[in-house]
Formats: sequence, structure tokens, C-alpha cells
Amino acid sequence: MSSKVALSLAVLLHLGLKIQVFMDPPPECCSLSLNLRSVLFLASIVMYLSTTRIFPRRYRKLPSVAIAVVEFFCFLLAIEFGMVVFWCRFEAFMFKMLDCLVASRTSSPTLYADISGDKLVEFVLTLCAFLTFICTAIATGYVNLGAQVYDTIIEKLQGLAERVRPRPVCPAHLCQPVDEGEGSEDATEFSMRNSRTRSPSRADDEFGEQPGRRLRARSRTVNYSGFARRTGRSSSRRRN
Repeated sequence: MSSKVALSLAVLLHLGLKIQVFMDPPPECCSLSLNLRSVLFLASIVMYLSTTRIFPRRYRKLPSVAIAVVEFFCFLLAIEFGMVVFWCRFEAFMFKMLDCLVASRTSSPTLYADISGDKLVEFVLTLCAFLTFICTAIATGYVNLGAQVYDTIIEKLQGLAERVRPRPVCPAHLCQPVDEGEGSEDATEFSMRNSRTRSPSRADDEFGEQPGRRLRARSRTVNYSGFARRTGRSSSRRRN
């Protein structure tokens, strides 16, 4: 990734102070005036430069000041080349082409002014700059970054709206305050009712289990008595 400080200084020197270091724009082609199409094209160049690496990894051991100075001049050269050599020439070519098309079809010199040729060319140039800006933003990943920033802003605004939004107030005749004594009495009554409802069920279970226990005890005593009779008979036979 490039140095943000060096890139910001290069943009400020070119766009803010309008100082040309490496090359001057030809006066007959265009002037580097601040308009929408030039700003869009300059933003495309800046987005592309912000994702490029000028220094390879093997030269990253140099001092940070030296790296920032070299990056500053490289960025300034790239910005001036893109704006002066490419964009100014492209604007001049578009104006000259429309002028030639109008002049070849009619001999009236006022037709170009009547059809607002300058405004038409400016609209086409602005559209081209906007398309270049969109394509560069998609290619460099700034569209995803903008979507993330938009989502965070929307979440912050929704949280702020929920905090500021007044809460619904319950009417006085529906939401009556409950005293502590009444609340404790209601709790005791509820516990008493639960204990009453639970106690009969337990008693019924115990009552239902008692006949079963008695039958089991009787069967055991009967088995023991029969076994004793058999053993007594066998012992008497052996004695005889």
C-alpha cells in the first residue's frame, strides 16, 4: 500500500495550489480548471495510486522519510501525466471532433452555437469521467468499503432513533401500582393453593400403593408356609 501522506501532499500540490512540477498544460488545449469531470478523473487516478506499491519489498528497509519523498514525486508525476497528457488531450480532441463534424455538414458558423455544442461535449466528457470513476472504484475495492461505511452509518442512525424514540406509557387505570404487602399476600396464597393441590395427589398415590404392598406381603407369607410344610414332611419321612 502507498503512503497516504505522500499521496495527499501530491493531490494538494496539484489540485489546491495548481503547481506543475514536471510538465505544463498546453494553453491551446485546455486549462486545469476545477470542474466536475476533472475532479472525477483525478479521483480515479488517486484511487488507483492508493492501491499500488512503488517500492518492492526488498527496498522496504530504507528510511521511511526517503520512501515518502520518492513516493511523493512518483505520485505527482503520475497525476500530472494523467491530467495533462491524457485528460487535456482527450478534452481537446472531443471539442475539435464535434467542431469538425458541424463544419463539414453546414457552412453556417452559428449552427455550432445554436445546438449548444459546448454543453453537449461537456456532458459527454462528464459521463466518460463518471464511468471511469465507477470502474476504478469497483476494480480497487472502494465500492465494498463504501458499502461497509453505509451499513455502519445506518446502524448508528437506527440505534440513535431507538434511543430518542419515546416509549409507550401505560394508562393509569390499566397499570395500577401494587403495594409490597399485597404482593407478599398474593404470593403466600398462591403457595398455599399449590400445597393443597399437591397433597391429595400424594395421598392418593400412597393409598393406591397400599393394597399392592399388602398382596405382595400375603403372597410371601403363603409361600413361606408352604415351603415350611414341605420341608417338615420330608424330614418326617426321613426319620421313619
